[in-house]
Amino acid sequence: MKKIQLICAALLLIALADTQQLYLETIKLVIFVSSMYIIIDEMDTEERRWLIPIALVAILMNPIIPFHFANASISIFGYMVSTAVFLLKASNYPITKQGEVSEAF
Repeated sequence: MKKIQLICAALLLIALADTQQLYLETIKLVIFVSSMYIIIDEMDTEERRWLIPIALVAILMNPIIPFHFANASISIFGYMVSTAVFLLKASNYPITKQGEVSEAF
């Protein structure tokens, strides 16, 4: 699972470059499918705090009903946030409620 998340983060960094539309759509498809796989895998666990961020990435990278932002800087920001989500998920960064002590620290 960690390899999939790191591959998604790398692909999103590639998407930040000035790529052709076909490559960008292929990257979005891979990110969408991977996000859906992660969501399905997370549903089997008790720890479901990563479902919402990964679901938002899946919605943003949806190839069926794509989002096209008028400004390219908004798209770049979306790719950067999505990259951060995958990197944090791959590093097992603990998401806790305020006041809870994480077991990782």
